[in-house]
Amino acid sequence: MRTRPDAAALQVLALAIPLTLALGMAACGGGGAGPSPAVITAQPADQSVVAGSTAAFSVTASGATRYQWQRSSDGGASFADLAGSTSATLTLTAVPLADDGHRFRAVVSNSGGSVTSNAALLTVTALPALLITTPSPLPPAMVNTPYSFQLTASGGTPPFTWSIAAGVLPAGLALDAPTGLISGTPTAAASYGPTIQVSDSADPRQSDTRSFDINVDPQCDVGLGSATVAGAPITVEGKFCPQAGVPPGTPNAAGITFATWTETYAYGGGSYYEVVGVWFSAATGQVDSMSFYLNDPTRSILWNCSSAASAPPLCANVTVDLVSGTVTFVDSVLGQNGTVSSPITLNGVLAY
Repeated sequence: MRTRPDAAALQVLALAIPLTLALGMAACGGGGAGPSPAVITAQPADQSVVAGSTAAFSVTASGATRYQWQRSSDGGASFADLAGSTSATLTLTAVPLADDGHRFRAVVSNSGGSVTSNAALLTVTALPALLITTPSPLPPAMVNTPYSFQLTASGGTPPFTWSIAAGVLPAGLALDAPTGLISGTPTAAASYGPTIQVSDSADPRQSDTRSFDINVDPQCDVGLGSATVAGAPITVEGKFCPQAGVPPGTPNAAGITFATWTETYAYGGGSYYEVVGVWFSAATGQVDSMSFYLNDPTRSILWNCSSAASAPPLCANVTVDLVSGTVTFVDSVLGQNGTVSSPITLNGVLAY
């Protein structure tokens, strides 16, 4: 005969079953909270770069174990994963102009889930054209005198490479390909017209060419002295190196005699010459007047000074030494056509 459990036993059993289930769930982890998703604390920022350079986007997140960067090329309507871009920073090298307007975002995740960052905008501007900015002609060189001149360029993507595209540099001079420095010691007087090219490191590569005139003058002092000339046209080359001279002759009725010096040279495609003349007292060396004359294929210009107050500028800082046969200039100013306009300044010593 089956006996029925009493009420007390049933009550104990009813209490034991929920307790056993609870303990079992706790042992299996079913009653605890799961891990929290990562939290983004710094969003990627918009970037603006020049085509061919590098752009970088970064995201900062706490609790993250994985990153996946995505790109949108349709204004953010859709995104696609970027293969291999699984770190907190996305670096894009040699960015093409075609990437202008693309958007980039990061999906940050851990075992608790994932969260997506804001989309950052990439703005790409066209690379400035590569241009040689050094004007022609180049500063003149002189035989057996060290020479150094730096070519310059703007735009493009450094580093640059310089080369001679046509013609040659003067003998003794060389062009440094990485820097664009022309240097050396020229060995022969002549006029040259090389075409120089510069190329950059962009892909596709840009280049620019320009033709230059460079003149190599004979050694300056051939026994007649030399002078620097400030303020004159570039064809004067900033100096006066006479190759011939006429010593003082018989004084005129006022006791004035004169000495002259001449420089003739090739420059670019033409022939040029300059003449310096000094009129002075044969007895005392007192300067009466002085002139500097330039004649080139496009112009003839005369600068002068005088001891007469009515014909400015006044000759100053010009000393004639009758014993040594020299004329010394110390910041001596001559005006164009007997005026104080467009002056030039001489410094140096000429011998007659």
